[in-house]
Amino acid sequence: MNIVITAGGTNEKIDEVRHITNMSSGKLGMEIYSQIELNLIGSKIFYIYPKGSLFPAKNLYSPNLTLIEVNDTASVEKAVREVITNNKIDVFIHAMAISDYTVDKVFSMDDIINKLSEVASLDKDILADTIRNINGFDKSNKISSKSEEMFISMKKTPKIIDMIKELDSNIFLISFKLLDGVSNKELIDVAQKQLVRTNSNYVIANDLSEIRLKESHQAYFISELGVEKIVSSKEEIGKEIINIIKEV
Repeated sequence: MNIVITAGGTNEKIDEVRHITNMSSGKLGMEIYSQIELNLIGSKIFYIYPKGSLFPAKNLYSPNLTLIEVNDTASVEKAVREVITNNKIDVFIHAMAISDYTVDKVFSMDDIINKLSEVASLDKDILADTIRNINGFDKSNKISSKSEEMFISMKKTPKIIDMIKELDSNIFLISFKLLDGVSNKELIDVAQKQLVRTNSNYVIANDLSEIRLKESHQAYFISELGVEKIVSSKEEIGKEIINIIKEV
């Protein structure tokens, strides 16, 4: 069986020394990998992870492990396309926290004032286009810290989860959804919408506030049948994923 695991959180570069990331450490991905290593012996595993996230030490684990290091969302997209295109993937477990936005430009208040002073009319469309056309700083070097105020313009990243079944409709897809401080109904509703949109076989839904409050990792396993299972730790998530994969 060929299995892909994505884990950790992406890093979107501001400049050569600064970046925007999230709180995902890769612990859940590591737990899922460990359970597969123990229970699905002989499976070929492609482990996609960003630099700085936890990952399996290849010399301590299976020779069937392929480590693929990525960084930002664009590199994740490239890695996912390549691994699916070049291999027959049976199961894809997408646990990575992908940034919804990436840095487009970085500029100062002076940049904005100077650019706006170039135009005579300031209706909404012209103003928006004017701001979009500010060149900003060169992000290939460290940006100077002289400016009192700095602005970051961000643009949406591609939805990696949406492209997996588009690349291969036969993949058994397990995706994740994390919200914060919502009702169980809203969490499940949002997860079910993701299930349909991405053609996932399962969505594992979590609420960050529950994780903080209960100091556990409560998760809802949702399929087209609804909520099939509720577990309360990363270890239980990994074990339940094994149970599901064994039925594939």
